[in-house]
Amino acid sequence: MAGPEQVDKKKLSVLVVDDFPNMRRTIKNMLHSLGYMKLADAGDGDEAIETIDRMYTTPSRVQLVVLDWNMPRVHGIDVLRFIRSNPRHMLNVMVLMVTAENWAEEIIEAAEDNVDGYIIKPFVAKTLEQKINQILDKHFKPTKLERTFRDGIALMNKKEFGEAKAKFEELLAVNANSPRSLRELAKIAMQDGDAKKAEEHLKKALEINKEYTKAMQDLGAVYASVGRDDEGIAILEGAMKVSPRNADRIALLGTLYFKKQRYQDIIDMVEKAHRFGLSMIRYDIDVLLSAANLELKNVARAKEVLLRTVGNAVDKDKVKAELKKAIATSTISDADKEELANAIESA
Repeated sequence: MAGPEQVDKKKLSVLVVDDFPNMRRTIKNMLHSLGYMKLADAGDGDEAIETIDRMYTTPSRVQLVVLDWNMPRVHGIDVLRFIRSNPRHMLNVMVLMVTAENWAEEIIEAAEDNVDGYIIKPFVAKTLEQKINQILDKHFKPTKLERTFRDGIALMNKKEFGEAKAKFEELLAVNANSPRSLRELAKIAMQDGDAKKAEEHLKKALEINKEYTKAMQDLGAVYASVGRDDEGIAILEGAMKVSPRNADRIALLGTLYFKKQRYQDIIDMVEKAHRFGLSMIRYDIDVLLSAANLELKNVARAKEVLLRTVGNAVDKDKVKAELKKAIATSTISDADKEELANAIESA
């Protein structure tokens, strides 16, 4: 496969994402000076996601994203998670994360979602070139084991789970200490309805890497699926200590907290996530936050969250229905229920 020295820079499609126009312009000028000609840009995470999806079926399909970490509305890490969770993009789009400082927490969080590389501001064109070359080298010249893993993921995306399982088992035969392969086998086991086997794979993955937060999250979901909520909470709380602002993890743990009537824990967890930089709008988390405040009789605070959630919603009717359900099932007074339901309806 082609290495970076063989990649036609003129044909490689690059998307530069930064909320500061001057920074976007500077990075694009650097890339242009390095020989990259197919350059596009986006001013925030929402626009980046829309651009990546829209351009997928065009000759300019995005292949490399130079992605700023700290942006309003949709955080850079959430754009990375979108790419890594979308079957169309996860194996085809390389991501170079741009950070303002060398913060260990940010690096750990980006690594958790399989970022291809990161670069710290300020940087010069030579540094940018070196980072991109490293990424291209890894992408276009993978090891045999990495190719096998990618083949397995591609089969998973096609829902060809039997063939995917064979690929990951092949990897484990060569390297028994592959937590990524064990995690994928756990996913396949859950597809087969075998929670016990999934638990076995994930526990082994965590023996190899105790801070493998993706495996911790998956194990928490396995426990939740079979009613072992306390064990699910414990493992998810461990993952939150490592990486406190993963929105999917917050939603899952919040649901388990709600079942256990741990309403203040939901509020504390979401507030902590926002202090650490959670910025992606997630109506499911806001619904949980609203419900927790309602159960604690924090009606005024619940109203703030409810109205904000409706205001941010794309599908307002769907979100209103979820919020009205939370209000109806809460333990607040009938008068407060009516007031909040009317406020939502008119929002």
